[in-house]
Amino acid sequence: MDLDGDGIETTGSDGRVILFDHDADGVKTGTGWLKPDDGWLVLDRNGNGTIDSGRELFGTDTVKRNGQLATDGFDALRDVDSNQDGKIDAVDRVFANLRIWRDLNQDGISQANELSTLDANHIVSIGVTATAGRVDLGNGNVQTAAGTFTRSNSTTGTTEGTTGTVANLDLQADTFYRDFTQQVALTDQAKALPFLRGSGRVRNLDEAISLSKDLGDWVQSYSQQSTRQAQLDRLDGLMEKWANTSDMQSLRAQAEALASKGVTVTYVLSGLNPGTAAYQNFLRKLGIVERFMGFTYGGKQGEARFTPLDATSGTMTVSLSDAQVTNIALAYERFKTDIYESLLLKTRMEPIYNLAEENVVNGAWVMDWSGVERALKQGIQRHPRDGILDAIEFVSALGYKTAERLGWNAIGFLADQLSAAPDMEGFNRESSSWTVILYAANEHYLPGTLGSDLLVGTSGNDLIRGGTNGEGNDVLIGKGGNDELSGGLGDDILDGGTGNDVLSGGTGNDTYRFAIGAGVDRIEDYDTTTGNADVLSIGQGVSINQLWFQHVGNDLEVSIIGTGDQITIRDWYSNAAYHVEQFKTSDGKVLRDSQVNALVSAMAGFAPPALGQTSLSTDYQKALNPLIAAHWK
Repeated sequence: MDLDGDGIETTGSDGRVILFDHDADGVKTGTGWLKPDDGWLVLDRNGNGTIDSGRELFGTDTVKRNGQLATDGFDALRDVDSNQDGKIDAVDRVFANLRIWRDLNQDGISQANELSTLDANHIVSIGVTATAGRVDLGNGNVQTAAGTFTRSNSTTGTTEGTTGTVANLDLQADTFYRDFTQQVALTDQAKALPFLRGSGRVRNLDEAISLSKDLGDWVQSYSQQSTRQAQLDRLDGLMEKWANTSDMQSLRAQAEALASKGVTVTYVLSGLNPGTAAYQNFLRKLGIVERFMGFTYGGKQGEARFTPLDATSGTMTVSLSDAQVTNIALAYERFKTDIYESLLLKTRMEPIYNLAEENVVNGAWVMDWSGVERALKQGIQRHPRDGILDAIEFVSALGYKTAERLGWNAIGFLADQLSAAPDMEGFNRESSSWTVILYAANEHYLPGTLGSDLLVGTSGNDLIRGGTNGEGNDVLIGKGGNDELSGGLGDDILDGGTGNDVLSGGTGNDTYRFAIGAGVDRIEDYDTTTGNADVLSIGQGVSINQLWFQHVGNDLEVSIIGTGDQITIRDWYSNAAYHVEQFKTSDGKVLRDSQVNALVSAMAGFAPPALGQTSLSTDYQKALNPLIAAHWK
């Protein structure tokens, strides 16, 4: 019901997801919805004061008096037009019981203050006929038919021809998001094992374990494994057993259960031949993905199907294109990665996670991550490759942004370990944070993906690019050699490692890492986007009094005194847009680009300290230290 006359307005599931049980099966699922200024026409059929499901809306989930489901909202409305005069008005018995539901807080749950009578809205009649017509409302929602309702004048009580629009909507369905209204009593085994959220028609792990001791035993065995590979070897089995606790069957299983009724499903899979191991393995993954998504790929061309097969379904052929096969396989791997990382800090790496300590410093709680770093370093020393992968997955599972909020520079720690690690065999795996690619010693051109990447080079001269078109928030590690790193689009982190490197972050808020032993590096930062802020991050062991600033040609040179380490920011003096906006030391001191010139001018009156002189002389300190302290904050 368009209550304010500005057209039907809807929301999608790309922001806050609204859950509602449309088909009255006890599972609320993500759905498109009305904005608060419009309302649903509803009927509280069970008289409990709330709108519980789509049975109490007017639509395809409404059960008519003959026991059949309505074909659309207007069909459901015609069913309660008791005198068959083409409208619902005070003559019809249902009129006084109808309500308008404006979901003011957008939670998909009707509250008493959101339900109002037709009289309260001055609505005197609603037409039950409609004109079919497709109108795209955005957010995945479509208006398929529209009619009118009539309002009285609130002052005179007469209709005066005032009308509004009543419409039938096909709403976006997002069954990945769901909430089971009936809870499962938890077993002792489930309470003792890790909790994970499920999705689609798969319950949360604790409830699923309570339904299946077989799953519980598998999760318990998984939790007890002490190595990365041992857990990965059990992960596919865990996913399958978890999916099998769902009350929804895969499309293939539905057909097999109805085989005696003549129901069959044949799959035509691009690039996969029937009878091969790859074909069967894909169908296994497909069945798992369907249940974690909450729908089957049951259309002729693999379109989403939200209703189960029945005895009348007959013979079906489902054809999946190469892109669909790839995307379904990718969805499976993403579920697998999410489950693995979500369990990681609750199982095998929980003892390391528990080494993070809370301390009180100057009256404030702070986290101490030194124990975590020490344990991860020890793992790398014992088994370099496995230790490096453990460190990467630990940071990814925790989330480096979360770590940053908790006071741990996890990316800095990870970059230091990766830079120092020896070359190892290649590795390519998608984590929840990045696509992680460690390149083998003989690989030197390192292209990333369209998403966020963690790309680690070799001890040789590498060309590392963060994606086909530079998309994603990438972390690029050059290690040894003279490397060229290019971040492209996104907020990237670039660390050339040792050697003489060229670093280009591209557009976005980029961070360039520079430390003792980095060599002679060059930043080419030509991002002219207003508001972007790039950072030169100075590594541990370098104080603000050890940085030397010089104007050389159009460039700004920053050196660590007493060392041969130097980083040049190209064309600093050509255009302010080519600046790195902030310089940050590991102890939190910040120098803004607007303050740099004061240091350059002051230092221009002195010769740069000689190689090996790691601190300023007394004369230099008297002249420069007050200025340095004044500009670094």
